[in-house]
Amino acid sequence: MGKRWLWIPSLLAIIVLLCAFDWPPQPYEMPRTLLTVDLLGNYLGGLFKSIRSIGSVGFVICMILSTIFLIPVFFRKYILKDFLRSQAIAKAVDKKDFARAVRAADREQNRQAIINDRVAEMEISYDVRKKFRELHPRAELEERIYQRQLSYVAGWEYHDTFDREKVEGLFKAKK
Repeated sequence: MGKRWLWIPSLLAIIVLLCAFDWPPQPYEMPRTLLTVDLLGNYLGGLFKSIRSIGSVGFVICMILSTIFLIPVFFRKYILKDFLRSQAIAKAVDKKDFARAVRAADREQNRQAIINDRVAEMEISYDVRKKFRELHPRAELEERIYQRQLSYVAGWEYHDTFDREKVEGLFKAKK
């Protein structure tokens, strides 16, 4: 029963649509337009005028936007320069103050741990020096001799009896 109700309205709609239009349609007489050089010139002139007006409006909009975006840049760069610099310095100082406060609180709460860390670093440094002296027993002596030669040269540089060949011989003898 439900399918019949659907068939009847759809069949009725198709019949109404087919009866409403004549088929085949009547031939249409299209009006003929005659294009002349003057008529095309007027059309192209209007087209060129519209393009120019669009371009000039676009140029005006571009100039307005450029001034809107450039004025704050110049204002910030030349007028607010010192103010912004002082604000940046104040902000950096605030960060340093915060870091100092954190370090102070850390020293207060973890004083013994910091002491233990530094003692451990000093022990490592001592062990490194000890190992270096074992590997290079003459290094400290050679460094002292080299420093003495440098001071000797520096002392003779300011005297009149400076003998460059004698001093250069000291450095060649070392090598």
